[in-house]
Amino acid sequence: MKAKTLMGMIACAGACVSLSAFGNTTNDWFSVGVTGEAIAPVNCSTNGAAVSIANSKIVLDNEYTTRLAITPAVGLASTNSTDVAKIDVTALLTPSSTNDLPVNIAEAKAGFAVGVDDQNATNYYGFANGEWHKLAGGNPAKDGDTTFSIILNYRDKNVKFIADSVDLTPTPLAIDADSSFSGIDAFGSGSITSVDSKFEVAVAAATVDKVDKKFGSAVEALAAADANTTLKDVAPNGAPTTTKQASNGLFAWECDVLNVAEDAQVALQPKGVDGDNIKLALAVDPDTGANVTFNVVPAAGGDAVVSDCPPTNIRIPATASGKYKIVPVITKASN
Repeated sequence: MKAKTLMGMIACAGACVSLSAFGNTTNDWFSVGVTGEAIAPVNCSTNGAAVSIANSKIVLDNEYTTRLAITPAVGLASTNSTDVAKIDVTALLTPSSTNDLPVNIAEAKAGFAVGVDDQNATNYYGFANGEWHKLAGGNPAKDGDTTFSIILNYRDKNVKFIADSVDLTPTPLAIDADSSFSGIDAFGSGSITSVDSKFEVAVAAATVDKVDKKFGSAVEALAAADANTTLKDVAPNGAPTTTKQASNGLFAWECDVLNVAEDAQVALQPKGVDGDNIKLALAVDPDTGANVTFNVVPAAGGDAVVSDCPPTNIRIPATASGKYKIVPVITKASN
């Protein structure tokens, strides 16, 4: 009898559209669970595949042709994401012979399975770029459910796999990312307790290798940007736009680096007198990873009276008169 495997299969279905640490701001995307005797989708739909419900789990015993398909109501490319998404699944995975792991899966970008090789060794396997890769680590031979994550990075064209909090891909696997996520296909023998997904929210966009890419922080965008690139804002539909000026006069991405709200002024605190200068300092530390300095410029216009001040030592000449603006200058950090 042919062994079967339950797999969360990420398929593109023709929808055209670092890894960051996924530690920036995230938004809930879609989820699937069980309520009573029925599948309970949130912000997504299912295709009505024949499944059963037992012990608050979705029980599958099917082939790819009768797969359970989960389709989000809003595609990843239509969100304000960085094109990086994390799919968390808690499921009972039935081990399959590695000889039976399918490879001709239409438009699949990534998948996850437990496989037993010809030496009877059990390992986790990740599907990427049309082939299965043996993954290192974790406890694939354990009894009971596995909670695994597939982190799809369409921006940098790679995928990571995590099982029970163990990173199985210290080096991400490359994927063909010419199209974006359109859903999950699950098939094989096993059960699903829950599917949950989040995407990383884009804060800024930068031109990287002459292509606009979106990032979860302005510091990341600066670090990746081509030389002499001006960062861009990201519209609610996910499209990079021209740089947006916040109501406080700064660019929106500058507010992100300086940790100041877009409708608030940059908070400064007095630090006494330093020689012939009144000394000020930022009240809140800026994000690390960017080069942040300040120029002191006459409010009425003209050249800076003091340039390249560090955040802890912003100097206004005590002999100067009139009103001045404290202007941040944020650039890519030097290596």
